[in-house]
Amino acid sequence: MTVLPIPSDRALPTSPATAHASTLPSNGEVTGAFATPSGARGLFTGTYRLERLRSDFGQITAAGVMTGQLVDVDGTPVAVGSRRHTAAATLVSDETKHLVRIGPVDVNIAGFMVTVEQIEVTMPRDLPSAR
Repeated sequence: MTVLPIPSDRALPTSPATAHASTLPSNGEVTGAFATPSGARGLFTGTYRLERLRSDFGQITAAGVMTGQLVDVDGTPVAVGSRRHTAAATLVSDETKHLVRIGPVDVNIAGFMVTVEQIEVTMPRDLPSAR
């Protein structure tokens, strides 16, 4: 199994000259739809925080946390929730960054089955080493 480490804030250098937000993966914006208690189609909006990439039986998978708010069709908040989720992913790289694409996926958030559209998370190609 191949594991690509994503450093936490504790693993980053503390020098202001070298510790930049751009050295960490960005959160992916998340949108999706779900069936509301009123029977309408509600909206889920939030973020996906990529924690790690793995190779499972030759397939790249992304593990992370999805967090957001579920809103009814009339704008009434239904719930706020988060869920750890692992899903198949594709990885596209260029000279400066990796682009991780996940989904679309179905995720149970706060008891509602949410169909989340494709998530894209970018991270720098050269992550700082843990010191």
